[in-house]
Amino acid sequence: MLDRYLVNDSFEDQTIEDIINYILVDKGLDSVFTTVNVDATKVVNYIAFKYETFSSVLTQLAELVNYDWYVDYDKDIHFFSKETNTAPFDIEDSTGSYLADSLIIRKDNSQVRNVVFVRGGEYLASTFTTEYISDGDQNVFGLPYKYDTLKANVTG
Repeated sequence: MLDRYLVNDSFEDQTIEDIINYILVDKGLDSVFTTVNVDATKVVNYIAFKYETFSSVLTQLAELVNYDWYVDYDKDIHFFSKETNTAPFDIEDSTGSYLADSLIIRKDNSQVRNVVFVRGGEYLASTFTTEYISDGDQNVFGLPYKYDTLKANVTG
């Protein structure tokens, strides 16, 4: 819902909290979202946003002052220093103070591709196609030619 509206505005000598509140009011989101947990009194000399989503604006503001942000279940925006917001528990192997079964390893093949297009280099000729037969372990395939006036016709 934060990304339904684009921010196209600039701010000068304002606190981050004021910038966030202004955008919420300007976009009519102050009736939906609250800023009870926005703790950002640092003044920004100048910043401009050109048709950017509100979440992108929050991320840029957070990176500017080494903060982080999220929106909780009650639609309250939390904007806080990374150094002061700690986890609610300590993680130690020796004492067993960790969340049991919190590490989940999933096999994910979503990044596996059958076709990869390579762009760049010194490619001045018409389209070049080559095929490689993989054994399942090899993941690097050298290009047989430098792209520059290359002509090849392979069949079979």
